[in-house]
Amino acid sequence: MFWDKLFRPPEPFATCAQVRAALQSKDDSYRGQALQALHHLAKHDPSIHAEALQIYREVLAGPVDAWTTVNAIRGLEALLGADQSYSAWQALLADDQPDDGIAMVVWSITDSRLVPRLLKLLERRTAVMVRRAILQILGKLATPGLRPVIEAYLVYPALRPEAIQALGELGDPDSIPHLEPFLQDESEIPNRDERGCVLRVCNLADDAIRSLNRRRNSDSRPRP
Repeated sequence: MFWDKLFRPPEPFATCAQVRAALQSKDDSYRGQALQALHHLAKHDPSIHAEALQIYREVLAGPVDAWTTVNAIRGLEALLGADQSYSAWQALLADDQPDDGIAMVVWSITDSRLVPRLLKLLERRTAVMVRRAILQILGKLATPGLRPVIEAYLVYPALRPEAIQALGELGDPDSIPHLEPFLQDESEIPNRDERGCVLRVCNLADDAIRSLNRRRNSDSRPRP
C-alpha cells in the first residue's frame, strides 16, 4: 500500500552520490526514500541545491513510478516554489497511472490551481479508489464553486462518505439540506475513528452539518 510508503521514515542517505545510486534500484519505495532524504539534505545544505535540482529533473525526465515522481516534484517545489512544479503536477495528473498510483498522486496535491485538472480526472477515472481520493482533496483545497460538483456524488454509496466529509470541509452552509437526509443512514464505513470505533454515514453527516452551522454562525456575527 502506498500509505506505508507515505509514512515510512527515509533511509540515512548522506550524499547526493548515495541518492543517485539508490535511484537505480528497482524498488520504488527505496527510490522514494532516497528522494525524501535528498529533501532533508538540501534543506540543511544550500551548497547542494544545484545538484539536487539536477537529480529531481533527471527523475522527472524519465519514466518512473508515481511515488518516485511525486517525491521529485516535491523536491523541485521546495527549492524553486510552486510555480516551477505546477507543470510537472499537470503532466503527472494527465499520465495513465494505475489506480493506486494516481490516487497517491492526488493525495499529494496542495495547489488549488490544479482543481480543474482534478475535476477532469474525476470524470475520466471511474475507479472508486481514485474518485475517493479526488473528493477528499477537493474538500481540503476548499475552492469556491465546488459544492454542486461534490453534492452530485452523494448518490453513490461507495463515494458518499468522502462526499459528505468534503462538503463539511468546503464550508458552504447551503450544503446542509443535501446532508440532512443522511442523518438517518446507519451504513458503516470502512474507516474507524481515532479510538478505533465503528463509524457510520450518519456520524459523518452530523459532523459535517455541525461544522457548517458553526461556519454559518461565525459568518453571521457582526465584525468589530
